Amino acid sequence: MLFEPGDQVWLVHSGERATVVNILSEDMLEVDVEGIRFPVYADQVEYPYFRDFTSQPKYIRKPIPGDALPVEKPQQTTRIETGLWLQFFPIFRTSSEEEIERIKIFLANETATAYQMTYRLMKQGTSEFEFSQEIRPFSHLYLQDVLFEDFNDKPVFYFQVRLSQPDAKRLESYEKRISIRARELFALVEQMNRHQEASFSKLIFQSYPEIVPAEPTPVFSLRQPEPRHATGMVSEPVYEIDLHADKLGVDTAGMSAGELLELQVRIFNRYFEQAIASRQPHLKVIHGIGKGTLRDRIHDILRQTPEVSYFTNDVNPGVTQIYLTYLR
Repeated sequence: MLFEPGDQVWLVHSGERATVVNILSEDMLEVDVEGIRFPVYADQVEYPYFRDFTSQPKYIRKPIPGDALPVEKPQQTTRIETGLWLQFFPIFRTSSEEEIERIKIFLANETATAYQMTYRLMKQGTSEFEFSQEIRPFSHLYLQDVLFEDFNDKPVFYFQVRLSQPDAKRLESYEKRISIRARELFALVEQMNRHQEASFSKLIFQSYPEIVPAEPTPVFSLRQPEPRHATGMVSEPVYEIDLHADKLGVDTAGMSAGELLELQVRIFNRYFEQAIASRQPHLKVIHGIGKGTLRDRIHDILRQTPEVSYFTNDVNPGVTQIYLTYLR
C-alpha cells in the first residue's frame, strides 16, 4: 500500500486536502476532511507535494502601503442534509470490474443530527452479525464486509435508530429493513459503473420521523371477538388471520385481482405488526392455495423480518404457521 495512516493527501476529483486515517483494503482508504470521514479508492488520491511545488508562484510582489483591500470574513458553508444512507462499495477480484468479490457496507449520516444505531445482518430470520454505535453528524461508519455469494441467501440489513438527544416530538426509535437480491445487486453495480461511481446507496430515512397521532382504523372481521367491532380498535391478540375474500369484512365486489391482493397484503401487515408489538409467540395465516401469489408475498415479508424465528407451510399448503422470537 502506497499510503499509511497520518499521510496528508490530495483528493483528485474534489481538490481537497485530506488525512489518511485508516487502510480499509489494498485499494481503499478512509480519509478525513475537516472532521468528516469517508472511504475513497486509493487511485483517487495522491500526495500533494508535486502539486504544491508546481503551484508556487515564481515571484511574490511586495505589498505597497495603502493598496491592501479589507479582508473579507469567511462565509460559513451550510451542508445540505440528504438523510441517513446505507452505502455499498463493491470490491472486484480483478481490475476489469467483472467479478465481484465482496461488498463493503458503510452507514452514511448526511444530516446534522447524531444517532444511536443498532445494525444486524439477517439471513433466513437469523441474526448473523450485530453492531451498535453512535454515528456523528455528516460522517461515515464502516459496518462490515459481505461476500458476494452471500447475497444469494437474500440477506436483510436491519437498523434500529434512536436520536442521541431525545426529542419529545419525534419517535423514540425507528426501524428499517433493506433487502437486496443478487439479481438487483448486479443491476445496481452495472448502473454504478455506467455513471463511473464507486458506490451505490439505499435510503434509510431522509429526516428522522416525527410522532404521528394515531387514528382509529377500520377493523376487518378476521375471527375477532365481538368487542373489537364495537370499539373499532384491536384490543386483544389475534392468533389466526383468514385472508379469503369473503372473510375480510369489506365489500370486494368490483375489485380487480391486483387490488384484492394489495388489500389482503395490507390487512396481513396490520395484524402481523400488531402481533409483533404484542410480542405474540406465534401467528397462523390462512391465505388459501390458488396460484400462490398471496402466499409468496407473505413469505417474502416474513423472510425480511428479524422477529420471525421460522415459518412453515408444510402441514397445509393454504396455511402458513409463523413462530416469533424477540431479542429483548
